Amino acid sequence: MKQWLLLMFGCVPSAFAAVVEVPAQFRLYSYDAKYVNAINQRVSHTITTDTNQLLLEQFSRAVTVTELPFARIELEMQGAGVHCTLDRIKTPERQQKYLFSYPVNFYLGYRLYQRADLTPLGRPVLNEQGEVASLNALFIDDPRSRLLVSAHFSLGPYLDAEIGKVPAGKKIVVTTSDYYQQFLGMFLAKRAEYAVLFPTAIQEHYHADLPMPVRSYTIAGSPAVVAGHLMCNKSAESERFLQQVNLALLELYKEQAFLQAHQRYMLPEDAALVARLIRAGHVDQY
Repeated sequence: MKQWLLLMFGCVPSAFAAVVEVPAQFRLYSYDAKYVNAINQRVSHTITTDTNQLLLEQFSRAVTVTELPFARIELEMQGAGVHCTLDRIKTPERQQKYLFSYPVNFYLGYRLYQRADLTPLGRPVLNEQGEVASLNALFIDDPRSRLLVSAHFSLGPYLDAEIGKVPAGKKIVVTTSDYYQQFLGMFLAKRAEYAVLFPTAIQEHYHADLPMPVRSYTIAGSPAVVAGHLMCNKSAESERFLQQVNLALLELYKEQAFLQAHQRYMLPEDAALVARLIRAGHVDQY
């Protein structure tokens, strides 16, 4: 598996079509209605929908994604059979409870977004590389500002820990599971001064026409690339299922369609950067 990236983004047509045998008791969930509708209707919408559609095409039978709130998905994942949910980031806490596939999609890492009507950040908040050295230090330096935080989304182990250091009084916690309509919308409505967001999420939904000007900053220590995975309940049957999923993904990494599923929603320079970063890593880093 350490040589998997020799395959990645090679864009060589695959002669082998991996088939994932779907268990008799199989359920697939997502919290996002737009994702669910796009995937079930096979409509191009985002990197998430398009890459997951490519994976579902490798399944032995048609599978429908069910939309459920976060809390309900957590309950359903405890049931018998194989229960999985889309586009989850691996964290140590989640790995104690669930099993994960190889990456189904790749995004540029999270960045800190600042409303452009505020004073640009400088030293000592930024380090010599122009990165945010510490989120907590930012809010000590700018005590009147607030950070928009989702109650449900993990940003990965590093950023989750960094945001955990920010005092509760500096955070506006959003409990909705509709990330784009509510979370991103609240930031653009100036409910907070800062938000940590995927660059690609903004490009997917707003292209170059954001409702308001913003600045963005790399966060020191934050991963350059973040991957979404299929996350399943822990059982021997789920483990066997994910072994087949992983074989199918290794084949998809070689396909032009997999690269295009990322490129069509990214700025050219971002797509090139993601491709380079993925070639330079290993599957167990994501």
